[in-house]
Amino acid sequence: MKNCKIKFLVIVFIILSQFIISCNLLEPHDSKPQYEDKNEIYVIKIDGTDLKFIENGRTSKYLWKREKILFVDNDNIYEINLNGTNKSKITDIKGFLWEYSLSKDSEKITLILGDANYSNIYTMGSDGNNLIRITNSTTNYDLNPNISFDLQSVVFRRNWDICLMNFATLNIDYITHRTDSIYYQAPKFNFDNTKILFFEESTSSAEIQKLKIYDINNGITQQLAIIKKAVFNNTLLEITSDNKIMILDNYEFTNDSIKIIDLENNLIKNIAAAKDASFSYDEKEIIYSNGQQIHLINVDGSNDRLLYEELDEHKWIDSPKLTLDKEFIIFEKSYSILIEE
Repeated sequence: MKNCKIKFLVIVFIILSQFIISCNLLEPHDSKPQYEDKNEIYVIKIDGTDLKFIENGRTSKYLWKREKILFVDNDNIYEINLNGTNKSKITDIKGFLWEYSLSKDSEKITLILGDANYSNIYTMGSDGNNLIRITNSTTNYDLNPNISFDLQSVVFRRNWDICLMNFATLNIDYITHRTDSIYYQAPKFNFDNTKILFFEESTSSAEIQKLKIYDINNGITQQLAIIKKAVFNNTLLEITSDNKIMILDNYEFTNDSIKIIDLENNLIKNIAAAKDASFSYDEKEIIYSNGQQIHLINVDGSNDRLLYEELDEHKWIDSPKLTLDKEFIIFEKSYSILIEE
């Protein structure tokens, strides 16, 4: 009788153990929710009406000469009309698209293609034709390309140095020489193609950026400003034809802010709290996002007006752009959705 009780208890113990194990397998205690990131492109009228979803995609750019939007989806570039019609794939990329940029005249695209070990610069027409490889390396990362306004040269970051290449000769000139503690990024030409702006950063002060300007004619580099690195877009660097530079910094160490540096008048001014921004095509206004809202403000900081507000606190507004006629705003919304409990 005693043996029967022991056997019964052993059987009960085994059954309970198997049940506990199966429960742990089905619902592990350390499981975490899984999310999928979403990015959507929208167009809205300047008065805040007629909001229209255009397409799923990222890194949107305004192709003003043909009134189209460029964007990236699955490592290829597409174009689409402002009303969301006639989506067309303009690249057939087999590798990895690191980034791309559009020339100011809307004629040429610069692409960075490669894999996990290297990346190279390519150029093509804004319609996707005439793809040309510009750099040819299997050991370097060529990134952050910016084409000169006269379309004769490209400045870019090779690993963590700034390089200049003339399209006619394809010679590469290093305009910086990084060290173990100093590195450089985000180069841009000024309007007359005589100077290059870029950021210098240090491993010893990771939150600080130095804005530098390099004179192509005499080879001299000068420092324009020391700023605290922006949290959300620390490589924003735009310059107007009258030498007004727009950057983002972490103003007063609390909020990202638009800062305008006026080289002609030697002035530096904080404009508005923002996460992303761009100049209008006439360079008189700045359109910016602070995360949930889109605003338009004069370059001197006056006449700030709200254009659009996102009411869903889980969605984030990025990359606002005005069309050439200032009739429409192109922007992106990003958010995450739960895909697994």
